[in-house]
Amino acid sequence: MNICFYPRIAGRLLLNLVRRLHQDILDWVFAVKQSWFNCGQDENPTQTQNATTGGPSRREKHVNNNNDSTDSNRNSNSDSKRTSSSTSSVKQKTNYEVSVTKMAWFHSVNRERAVQMVAAGGEGCFLVRPSSSKEPLTLTLWYGGRAYNIFIRKRDDNKIGLGTFKPNEVAFDTVEELVNYYQTSELILYSDGHVTGRTKLGGFPA
Repeated sequence: MNICFYPRIAGRLLLNLVRRLHQDILDWVFAVKQSWFNCGQDENPTQTQNATTGGPSRREKHVNNNNDSTDSNRNSNSDSKRTSSSTSSVKQKTNYEVSVTKMAWFHSVNRERAVQMVAAGGEGCFLVRPSSSKEPLTLTLWYGGRAYNIFIRKRDDNKIGLGTFKPNEVAFDTVEELVNYYQTSELILYSDGHVTGRTKLGGFPA
C-alpha cells in the first residue's frame, strides 16, 4: 500500500469538512438576512396605521377647512344681515327726521323754549320739536291759556300717530300729513284723561 494513501484521504476529508462548514455558514447568513427582512416587513404596516390614525388625512383636512370656511361664511352673512338691518333702521329714522326738519313749523328747541314760543303766538300756535321722551318728536300747542305737549308716535306698522294709542285712531304716512290734517280738522285735547277742548292747528313761530 502506498504510504501517501492516508494523507490523501485526510486531505479530502478536510476539504469536504471545509466545504460543509462554508455551506452551513452561507445557509446561516441567508437565514439571518431573511429573518431581518421579515421583521422589516412587519413594521411598515404598523407605521402606516399609526400615521393614518394619528391625525386627519389631506382629504379630511380639506373637508374640515371647507366646513370651517362655510361656518365662517355663515357667521359673516349673519353679521352682515344684522349690520344691514341696523343700517337700514338708522337710515330710515334719519330720512324721517330730515324730512321734518325742513318744514317751517319745525324748531330744534327744548320743551321750555317751545312753550315760550307758542305762548307768544297765541291761541292755536304750534310747533314740532325734538322729543325728550323715547318718541322722536313732540307737538307743542298753545290753547286755553296753557301749553300742550303731545308726542308724535311711530307705530309698529310705520304709520304716524298723535298722542297715546286709541282704537280707530287716525294714522298718517308722514308727519307733514299729520300737521296738514289737523290744520283743517279739530284736534281733541286731553288733560289727566279728560277732554279739555278742541282746536285746529293755527300759525307757528317764525
